[in-house]
Amino acid sequence: MHIDFELDFRKSHLTIVRHYAATICMDTHGFYAVAYRATIPYLLAQGYPSSTFSLCTGASGSTGLRAGPGITQGALFSLSTAAARELEETNVRFVEVYLAPRVEVDEAAVAAPYPAIKASVFANVYETILGGAYELRGTRVIVEEPKDIENLRFEKKF
Repeated sequence: MHIDFELDFRKSHLTIVRHYAATICMDTHGFYAVAYRATIPYLLAQGYPSSTFSLCTGASGSTGLRAGPGITQGALFSLSTAAARELEETNVRFVEVYLAPRVEVDEAAVAAPYPAIKASVFANVYETILGGAYELRGTRVIVEEPKDIENLRFEKKF
């Protein structure tokens, strides 16, 4: 992706941030929309009752601490609600994973100067989702802290 910033020092920092955030938002939302539109018809046609489509969203959309990530998460929140509704009575189980902490590859998580969860530990969330231990159709699985990985929390999307 190329973002063309007009380097004009008369422009405010906020204007540049808004341009960046809008560009990232459109690219990210477009990517997930294309992935959804390409995958869901295939999963529906296969007819497997255990088909699962998951989407990982982040806390940036709730906290709004950084414009780019915050805006993209807002679009993904809407996409996940629409997908949960659209797939409610089908063979495809939709699950949103709301992730607040950082997840890094194991080596980077150990060495990180900030709190980070090892990817191998976070994988337990997806193992639980795919294992069907909970009725997760149309839910948001909430991972706000490490203990949420062991004791999965979730809420219905609507």
